Amino acid sequence: MRLEQHHLEDLRGSGLSDEFIRLARFHSVSRQEATRILGFDPGCGGLAFPYVGTNGSGPQFIRFKPDKPFRDERGREAKYLSPKGARNRLYVPPHYTKKERLDKECPVILTEGEKKAAKAAQELPGFVGVALAGVWCFKDSSSSLINDFKLFAWKGRPVYICFDSDVVTKRPVRDAENALAAELDKLGADVFICRLPANPGEKVGLDDYLLRNSPEAFTRNVILRARVWSLRGHIAVEDAVEFMDKPITEQEEIIGCGLLPARSLLVASAYSKVGKSVLVSNLAICVAAGKPFLLQFPVPKRRRVLYFQMEISERSMQDRLQKMLRWAQQEGLNPGSFFKLVNLPPLKVDNDDGIKAAMRIIRACEPEVVIWDPLYKLHSQDENKSYAMQRVLDKFDYLRSVFGIAQIIVHHHGKPSKDSGKEGFQMMRGSSVFDAFADSYLTLTRWKKNKPSNYQKLEFTLRNAEEPAPLVLYRNPDTLWYEILADSDDQGKLSVANVVNALMHLSGQASRQELSEYLIRTHAVSQRTINETFKEGVELDRIRKIPEGKEMTYALHE
Repeated sequence: MRLEQHHLEDLRGSGLSDEFIRLARFHSVSRQEATRILGFDPGCGGLAFPYVGTNGSGPQFIRFKPDKPFRDERGREAKYLSPKGARNRLYVPPHYTKKERLDKECPVILTEGEKKAAKAAQELPGFVGVALAGVWCFKDSSSSLINDFKLFAWKGRPVYICFDSDVVTKRPVRDAENALAAELDKLGADVFICRLPANPGEKVGLDDYLLRNSPEAFTRNVILRARVWSLRGHIAVEDAVEFMDKPITEQEEIIGCGLLPARSLLVASAYSKVGKSVLVSNLAICVAAGKPFLLQFPVPKRRRVLYFQMEISERSMQDRLQKMLRWAQQEGLNPGSFFKLVNLPPLKVDNDDGIKAAMRIIRACEPEVVIWDPLYKLHSQDENKSYAMQRVLDKFDYLRSVFGIAQIIVHHHGKPSKDSGKEGFQMMRGSSVFDAFADSYLTLTRWKKNKPSNYQKLEFTLRNAEEPAPLVLYRNPDTLWYEILADSDDQGKLSVANVVNALMHLSGQASRQELSEYLIRTHAVSQRTINETFKEGVELDRIRKIPEGKEMTYALHE
């Protein structure tokens, strides 16, 4: 078969020997030959990859690499082409026999691209290297596994999925990897996930790695370090001595001070009608806008938020958000397209249809934070039965492992009882499994019986960080935003921190009269207490005075 020099150099560049190239029957084709193979004119000649190992008695299947790739209707470069109307096929290098395909003791390496499978076949005796035409090309139009998988014995057989190194940065590729693993698992295979070592910003394929490294290095650094695939995610088995010096990248917090680390789960709970959904909506807007939550919990950058709202009508939710967002945008908090809302979806995560629908929505929106409000609308189980609720909560762990998301669940407190002895997050209704499930808890309660219901106390329970002091909050009925009144529940006292928070709320600067009126309204303190706290704040360089004629202005210290 004819093989032009530039095609030969291409194949040699992947480390393929001339002998193996001849065995695989890779060859050059003209534009006219390519048109006949593909059923359409690609505009040039190129390199042909016959699927000798899976052709059987049917028409010959050939993949084609054009010399001058064109862009498809989506603007993507078409580097490899399949015949028009052809089904997906599995590339099996031609030197593998039926005996090797059915030998369960011979592990399979499954990669993407013919050259990579050919390189594995050439360099890795004891393995069977096969390839997909693309990461999603393991299914046919009916969403069933392609027939070529039937050529192999899978039950009890080790299978190593080895995609390119940039799989770690491409969620659609990871989704394909997980879907392929699930299909192989159904066939009874023992599935492992490989990660090819690469420098930052570098893309390494299986052929690239084997070109630079020995087969022994591949076995040592890739195969023996492959992760065990499971429905809940990949499980790594590591050498304890090596683990001591392993560099671990710290994940950036979504909300600082340990409130919402990446991939964590937070539960916000309160009695009915206290305002937990309003608080969580405030939080969602801050995260989507990349602005501090409650003015003091940093949000390092904007994150995509998806809010499943399942309790109030669309009209009520619209009215609530209109108030919140109008004020937020005036204050420079603009969530833009980073805040997505799903109103009253008919789904329950404790059944297959519901969890699949939720996953389709999450996959389409690609959020970094998902809010579920409220929990009781998401399942049909008895919340007082531990075994039942554990199965429900396991669904959220599953979503976290599949999508790498942080989640916030809104939950209700049980009926108040003087004799219960429960405080803080332990007031949540239902089984005790809730108490140990989340990484963070926000507990919202009425501040004092003699104060209006929009004066509330917020308490924190954090598993992996020091807990902030409780806060006294005021929910502004005009804006539906929470404001910090005090960092404790001692009425009549005022700290410099309270004054700083007040100035932050008042855009960083306010006249003495405006600031005093705000503090009197929110903290019920005397003017004398305010004057003493102003003086202390100036002495501590936390605030500064700016004389403006007869009026005195206070501002945050620069």
